[in-house]
Amino acid sequence: MNHLRSLDWAFTNDDTRFLGHDLHPYPAKFIPQLPGTLVSLLSSRGEVVFDPFGGSGTTALESIRLGRRAVSSDANPVAALIGRVKTARVGIEATRELHLLHGALRALLNSMPVDPSAFVVKYSKYAPKIVNREKWFPDSSFGELSHIRYKISQLTDPIAQDIAWLSLSRTVLPSSFQDSETRYKSVPREIPVGDATKRFVREFELVMKSVARNASATRYGISRFLTGDVRNIPEGELPNESVDLIVTSPPYGNAMDYHLYHRFRLLWLGHDPVALES
Repeated sequence: MNHLRSLDWAFTNDDTRFLGHDLHPYPAKFIPQLPGTLVSLLSSRGEVVFDPFGGSGTTALESIRLGRRAVSSDANPVAALIGRVKTARVGIEATRELHLLHGALRALLNSMPVDPSAFVVKYSKYAPKIVNREKWFPDSSFGELSHIRYKISQLTDPIAQDIAWLSLSRTVLPSSFQDSETRYKSVPREIPVGDATKRFVREFELVMKSVARNASATRYGISRFLTGDVRNIPEGELPNESVDLIVTSPPYGNAMDYHLYHRFRLLWLGHDPVALES
């Protein structure tokens, strides 16, 4: 404890974005040096580290990087998706599917339909139900995001699906009229045909590079990401007396509207933001 008290917990000069810790926007993240230091000093290799408010998987990634087993729980399904991709091991089948998806969307950029409503009509089955949709998404990006959703639905490998969904999640807000990550206000602007698809391709490439950088650190890691109320975790998911260390950053329930922050992401990923709010 004396050693812990002697540390500079500000980590002012440390890189807080290493190993894909900046993979996806998430509110109120704590810097990886905090769980990394605690896990390394207060647990041993092979032990189970649990984060009951796991958020974007910072504790989980630091835990498996240090040779521990990680269990991370959060009410937000976006959190589990981020965590799974941060710690993903991409196999041959996932690689094949992801290359095909990437190639198909890159090729499409040279033959986008002139009419922005064409994809809206063609892929309406794959579009989420968004109240006042025109206020938040123009036909151009709404149709293209629906098409991308269709392409993701054709993937069969779970890791490939996760990586593609996360890339879509990173694409949604920049392809919308929402003012910013933290400001839920519609600010209409011009979003040309092809912009959303081009952005998805770029985000996809960045996610793949991040996963590749993490490969050596996560190669032998064991991690699980649970979605739901931490007060009601089934014992089969996390048996009694199975955890060696708990490291967490509690949510800022009175200061941060998590469901609003990720509202459109949740809708495009097939989840209900109202369920997270409640």
